[in-house]
Parts: sequence; C-alpha cells; structure tokens
Amino acid sequence: MTENSARWRLVIFVYLSLAFAASAACLLYLLSGGLEDPASASLTAVRPYLFYISAGSLGGSLYALRAFHQFYDQPVTIRFVYWYFMRPYLCGGTAMITIILLDSGIMLLSVENSLSARTGLAFLTGFGYGKFMEKLTHLAEALFNGNGKKE
Repeated sequence: MTENSARWRLVIFVYLSLAFAASAACLLYLLSGGLEDPASASLTAVRPYLFYISAGSLGGSLYALRAFHQFYDQPVTIRFVYWYFMRPYLCGGTAMITIILLDSGIMLLSVENSLSARTGLAFLTGFGYGKFMEKLTHLAEALFNGNGKKE
C-alpha cells in the first residue's frame, strides 16, 4: 500500500465516521425534543424533514463504512474518494425527497403515517441509495417517457 493510498484511507475513514456520528447525534437531539418550539410554526414544519435528512445520511454513512471495510484492500481511486465523500449528502437529500414524493402521492408505498415509520423509510432510502435511484429512474421514465424505454 502506498503512502498516498494509506493517507486517503485514513481521511475517508475519519470523514465517514464523523458523518455517521453527526447524523446519529442529530437524530438523538431531535428525538430528545430538540427544536420543539410550540411558538414557532416554522420549526414545527421543518423538524420532521431534519429527521428524514439525518436518517438518510445515517443510512448512507453506514453503507459507505461497510463498503469501506469490505473493499479496504482495493486500490483507492479518485472516483471512490468522491463516492465516499458524496454519499452522506446524496442519501440525506434523497431521503427527504422520498418522503415528499410519498406525501404527494406520486410514490405509492404503504407506510404508516408516523414519524418513526417515515424516519425508518428515510434510513432505508439512504442505506439502499443505489437501488432506490434505479427505482426512481424507472418511475421517472414511466411518468415522463410513457413507454419505459430510454431516449
């Protein structure tokens, strides 16, 4: 293993560990009643989406840490450095959009209308980001292309 490769592995590990810890801490803070302010309607409206973003980021970080461990012996390429760094952000944003699509009726899933069920779905969206994006691509093709064929 080269010195540069070892350095990238350390940076990736520290980054993913911090992303995982920050996501978990945010969820714990929200679960403990953080940002509950009866006087502020805007905080009340935003709070559930912070759950979804945090849960999606937590799922994405956990998946990336698992992949990092599984493929530790593989060469570190810049492509995977970007993948590891982008994963928590992509997963958090996708988890939030998943709930919005669910609420709008565009995405038909049978999920209990509770914060814990939706937060669980957000976590699974982050953890299964790649598979979810495939399904989202099929949904977009069906909605906007009409025949399911790529243009």
